Amino acid sequence: MRIRARSRGLWICLGLVAGIAIASGVGGATAAIPGPNGVISSCVKDNGDLRLIDPSAATQSTCRNGETLVTWNAQGPKGDKGDKGDPGTPGAKGDKGDPGTPGTPGAKGDKGDPGTPGAKGDKGDPGTPGQDGAPGAKGDKGDPGTPGTPGVKGDKGDTGPPGPSNVLSAAVDGATGTVKAGSSPGTTGARSGVGNYQITFSRSVRGCPAVASAGILNGGTAFRVAIAALVEPGSNDNTIQVFMNLPHVTGQAGDATPDPVDSDFFLIVACNS
Repeated sequence: MRIRARSRGLWICLGLVAGIAIASGVGGATAAIPGPNGVISSCVKDNGDLRLIDPSAATQSTCRNGETLVTWNAQGPKGDKGDKGDPGTPGAKGDKGDPGTPGTPGAKGDKGDPGTPGAKGDKGDPGTPGQDGAPGAKGDKGDPGTPGTPGVKGDKGDTGPPGPSNVLSAAVDGATGTVKAGSSPGTTGARSGVGNYQITFSRSVRGCPAVASAGILNGGTAFRVAIAALVEPGSNDNTIQVFMNLPHVTGQAGDATPDPVDSDFFLIVACNS
């Protein structure tokens, strides 16, 4: 695999691909990419050339002189915790508490003064009644009643949405540009012309390294060997443009002119965050 920087974008030229399936759950593979620990390994030269390697393979499992090992995780970090759920329905009102203990009765009032005796003679009218005694002091407050039964616990809130994935993948049908499988929900694809595809993800992929490889899709419709893939930034921050070409020699040795060709392919985009 070679990567060459050009003014239009990043060339990614792939040699023969024999049954490599980089998109999750699609196709078969002879190399463990990503590895068992979920890490994707590659070797990069100073001029930008990049090739994927399998550290567990018997051959070509390490970087050569003049190359630098670059790795990244195949799966992003765990998403943020979801928002707190709505409060549960209030419980039913508790039963009424028992009455408190009655207060101590107030002291009895003083007896009123007797009326002035009338003169003896005819029976006089009754004397004026004496005044009532002063009211007794207020009794102490009764003890609180028994608390009511607690209400039923509210339902658990909904789980928050997953966080963004740092490594995105797509398996694309070469005849239609349809994304048959991908690591990120909402990934879509379209065929703009022969060998020309637009793949749009649900997050920004601006500045993220991308690799495309021809392969055989389960349920795909087009596959050619010896395919060269050109990957460039798309029309917006969420889009990657992929060109599939079939190199052929038109003149002297080394004079290769690519021919656009429809082919199933796998795309991987690795972002730092």
